[in-house]
Amino acid sequence: MSLADLPPGYDLNLVPAGAPPPGVIPVIGGGPSLGVAMVVLEAVMMGLAIIVVSMRLFSSWNSRGKQTGGFNASDWSCLGALIISMGQSGIIVTMHDYARHQWNISIGMMTASYFKRIFAQYFIAWLAIFLAKFSILWLYRHLFGIKKSMRVAVYIGIGWAAMTYFPNMAIAANWCAARYGQPWDFSVGMRCAEKLPLKWLVASAAMSVTLDMYIFILPIPVILGLKLSGRKRLGVLFIFTTAAFAIVCAALTQVYRVKLVKTNDSMWVSAQLFICNGVENYIAIIVGALPGCSSFFKSHVAKSKFFSAISSRFSSTGSSSSKSSKGGSSMGRGVSYKLKDVSDAESQRSLRPSSGQIAVKQTYAVRTVDVQDVAWRSV
Repeated sequence: MSLADLPPGYDLNLVPAGAPPPGVIPVIGGGPSLGVAMVVLEAVMMGLAIIVVSMRLFSSWNSRGKQTGGFNASDWSCLGALIISMGQSGIIVTMHDYARHQWNISIGMMTASYFKRIFAQYFIAWLAIFLAKFSILWLYRHLFGIKKSMRVAVYIGIGWAAMTYFPNMAIAANWCAARYGQPWDFSVGMRCAEKLPLKWLVASAAMSVTLDMYIFILPIPVILGLKLSGRKRLGVLFIFTTAAFAIVCAALTQVYRVKLVKTNDSMWVSAQLFICNGVENYIAIIVGALPGCSSFFKSHVAKSKFFSAISSRFSSTGSSSSKSSKGGSSMGRGVSYKLKDVSDAESQRSLRPSSGQIAVKQTYAVRTVDVQDVAWRSV
């Protein structure tokens, strides 16, 4: 039954927005829902991103100082991506009641406000993810830009990101917005669900997966070529290889975009897509901010009295068990090393005119040496 077949004045809140599968009875406003999962994931990822970005910005400001402006392009783009993603999350959370199967949502729920929110979150999502990827790539330029090949690779990545995400904003404006002078009604949703824009978004998602793989691989050869200890090299690699999580999220987004082209239950698949898209954006933001987060931890958290007290407590516990298991090995913590006592007569020599030699008396200060602490600081 189409809208034209309904009698005038019929309550559209009683008409399902989609046909249910055989044997399934529509329950308007009921049935399975992804609304809670959507709200929880958006809130958790937003909170993590806020913490990590705050640590990065604090570290950047302290390291560069006010003389150089404090922040660079990578910092500003990371902050911009976070702010826009928070706005997108706010819009998505207000649509949690729509995260149901299409036959459990009424046509009456498809109001002008709903279609405007759909358009708004689609439009700003692409700018947020572009800024997040730009932040990572520009960070690479800042860290490894001494190599011309890395600078060229960064510019190629930024160009690829622009081709991947900016056309989607034009797609959203053309297919998912009301024409000038026309109402934001059910026809807007029908046009937004056409196959042509959905197929383009599938192609865009494939380009996004390729970009994430490019970002993941790009710094690895440079890091492996650095003259670092094995432990420190692994730590730096871990920070940058967290981009692998972005690849997983982008791949899931690709899967749901393909499903969206083939399904008749677009509301349910769209809810899954909103979740994946939001997580993908926040993961990209967190990946770009992690190096600054690591710097903040080393500069402020690791040197705090609270962290030092906890670290000392765990270290003393570990050294006690090590001593008991090794029978008081000389390599445990808290071992004092003393120079052999030498008599003053042996340590001093007077001027001998006949030999023309001068002996110098040297005094050595002896203190307790923490071998494991020296090893940690040398990494």
